[in-house]
Amino acid sequence: MMKQILSWFRKNPCLMPDKESRRLLLPASSILQALGGEKWFENRKNTTKTAERSVKACRTCDAREPLVTLLRCNNCKHVYYCSKDCQRSNWKHHKVECREIVAEQEKVKRLSLTDPDGAKLATDWSLWRKQPQFDILVHALGLHRDPGRGRTHILFKAAEYAPTTTKLKYKFRVVSCGVFRIKDVLRDIELIMGLNRGEDQEYVDSLFDESAGTHAGVPYIELSFGDGLQAWLSSGE
Repeated sequence: MMKQILSWFRKNPCLMPDKESRRLLLPASSILQALGGEKWFENRKNTTKTAERSVKACRTCDAREPLVTLLRCNNCKHVYYCSKDCQRSNWKHHKVECREIVAEQEKVKRLSLTDPDGAKLATDWSLWRKQPQFDILVHALGLHRDPGRGRTHILFKAAEYAPTTTKLKYKFRVVSCGVFRIKDVLRDIELIMGLNRGEDQEYVDSLFDESAGTHAGVPYIELSFGDGLQAWLSSGE
C-alpha cells in the first residue's frame, strides 16, 4: 500500500489540497522522506499531465486514486468508475454520451484510412476539448457568484487549429467566446449542432440529465466549435 501511495503522490503532487497533504505527511513520515523531505512541498509542480489527472475520478461518487482503483468504461474509454455498482448506477446518464464518443472514435478511425490529416485534426480536437478547464468555466459563466447560472447560461467557444504546434494545449486557439442565456440561443445550438428542428431543448435537457448522475457539484454546459471542427456540446460539474 505504501508503494502505491508513494507512486500516487509522485504522479499527483498538487492534486490534494496543500493543507490536507501537509496534515497527512507531516511530521516527517516515511512517505515524505521517500519523496525527498519537506522541500518536496516547495518543489512540486502542477504540469499538464497532473492537471489532467485532477479530473480523473469516479463519475458517480467522485472517488479518486489511491484510495480506490479506477477503471474506464469499456466502450468509450473516457469515463472512470470505482466499482461496477457505480457504473450501473450511472449508465442511464452516461449511455448517450458513451454512444457519441464511440461514434466519434469510429469516425476518426475510418477517416485515418483516407485522410490522415483530417484524422489528426479530429483526434487533436477531441483531446484538446477534454483538457481540464473548470476554473475558466466557473469564472466565465459567473458560477463563483451564482451557481444557479450553470443551468441558465451557456458558454460558446469558437476555436481555430494550429497544426504545427507540438503542445496539446496550444493546438487550438480560442478566437472568440461568449456567455448567453440558454433560452436565447436554443436555435443557434440547433443549427451549430445540426439538430432537427425542435430538438434543441430536449438535447440540452439530456446534458443536464447526464450531469445529474454524477457526484454533487455545479452543473454547466459549453459549446465548442470552429471551421472544419466538429461542434461539441458538453456538460460537466
